[in-house]
Amino acid sequence: MSIHTCSDYDIVRKLKQQERTISQLVEIIAVTNKKVADLSSKYADVEAKTKLHSESLPKHVPIQEPSSSSLVPHPNE
Repeated sequence: MSIHTCSDYDIVRKLKQQERTISQLVEIIAVTNKKVADLSSKYADVEAKTKLHSESLPKHVPIQEPSSSSLVPHPNE
């Protein structure tokens, strides 16, 4: 039979507190990992939609030349 001294009690109390702290940190990491996975999935979806949209756009849009009616001389010229 062992006799617990005050210092043994303090060690056990500190150890229990550290175990609770570690458990809380593990929970925080798990929640953070889930959020990262969700954001990564959403980003991949947005990226795929953006790629599909950009592929559906015309590759080259010709520049329209101004019509002759828009080439009216300025009054001071």
